Amino acid sequence: MPNIFDGLNRLSHEELIDKIVILESVNIKNFSKPVFQSVGKKIIKTVNFLGDKLGKNPNIKEIEVKNVCDIMREKKQELNSLSMNTLNEHLVNALINKLKLNNFNMSDDALSAYVIGEAAKLYDLSDNMTTANKADYIYNQLENPSELARIKSSFTSFNPINGSRKLNREILSYIVYSSILSFGKCFTPENKSLPSYVEGDEELKKNNEDDDFISFKNYVKELKDNADFYDEKIKELIEDISDQKSKIDGYKASIENSQFKIAEYRRDKIELQSIIDKKNLEVESAKASVINSDNQHKSNKMEDELDDLYDELEFTNDEISALYEKIKDYDTEITNAEDNIRKIESNIEEVKKKYEIAAKEYDSVNYNLILIEEKRKNNLKEKWSAFKKCQFDDIIFSVLCMLRLRQIYEIERALVELESLNDYTSISIGTISYNKADYENIKVKISEDGTARIIYKCPANINEKIQVAGIMIE
Repeated sequence: MPNIFDGLNRLSHEELIDKIVILESVNIKNFSKPVFQSVGKKIIKTVNFLGDKLGKNPNIKEIEVKNVCDIMREKKQELNSLSMNTLNEHLVNALINKLKLNNFNMSDDALSAYVIGEAAKLYDLSDNMTTANKADYIYNQLENPSELARIKSSFTSFNPINGSRKLNREILSYIVYSSILSFGKCFTPENKSLPSYVEGDEELKKNNEDDDFISFKNYVKELKDNADFYDEKIKELIEDISDQKSKIDGYKASIENSQFKIAEYRRDKIELQSIIDKKNLEVESAKASVINSDNQHKSNKMEDELDDLYDELEFTNDEISALYEKIKDYDTEITNAEDNIRKIESNIEEVKKKYEIAAKEYDSVNYNLILIEEKRKNNLKEKWSAFKKCQFDDIIFSVLCMLRLRQIYEIERALVELESLNDYTSISIGTISYNKADYENIKVKISEDGTARIIYKCPANINEKIQVAGIMIE
């Protein structure tokens, strides 16, 4: 892409002076001068008047009140005698000062990108636009006579509400506009300059091919989704069988635990019965030997103890019965789980058949899709051999072969713009980490809701190429 100096260098001597005058003279400070100068003039006039009345006229020279237009005229006269080379140096320094940059040794490409980027903020342009896109957008805005008139009016009648930042952006927008106007054509590469450019019937044919490819790809995706659905269903059913088997294992463990408890209760029952039998003999003996109240009390106490033992025996019998009921329930659950497994296994066989049909159908058409994608990749790779300064990782073409022609155009436009520069970092929106290394990147809008991020590394010397490591569709 051209930079703004390619257009500004074509300006006439007078036109170049006009741009420098605006850059150097139109600012908050100069808009404020008339106010302070008027106050100073009144003060001096008053001092001179009072001094004259007192016979001690200080004869202080009155301040000349100058507005921005006066300052601009003086600046123009000052610059009129300078050569074009000197004026160009003035222009660069004026732009750097307007941008408040500290680097006076930056490349023309970098300074141009800074100017366009700052001017673009006047219209809230996003980073999804390349530097050339932004420049052309600004130019198109100022092609509107009313917008151009509004911008120019701000150079002589400043509105404090807008602030200095907006004023500076309006000035820079005018510089961008003037550059493109002088250059004679837009900065954004035309379709005809793009490697993939086709027109007329060929363009219609390519667009139809893209439509057919996208439709076919969507069809193949549907087949794959269908096969994947059955594959996932089989996995879910296998998981269901595993769950049923886990339940069976749990039920069997519970049965073993219940049987163990029953055995314990039976041992307790035998021991308890022995104690009861012994206690019965003691009670009978005690009853037979009752002589007085003390013996009667002892006999009653023994009977109470015997009743407690019978209660404990009854509890043990109840627990054993309950455990047998649980075992019966567990057996029922095991039977149900085994029935479920048989049903699931039968279901799996049915789903497997559907999966095999779906997978076979997918494989048969996916092979054709792979061939088409390979052809599209190779065609694009061949066309992109026109990019003499860029080297592309092969994986890029696997991504790009999925795009439509108009989307490829937008990416190619950015690459043409990149190759046209001397300073490849100038249009980068910053460095990002990619494959554990730092890369420059450019974002390009390729559709209403889609962007492409071009990830590249600048060459270490002029004999090397720009390494384009990736193009991510976002």
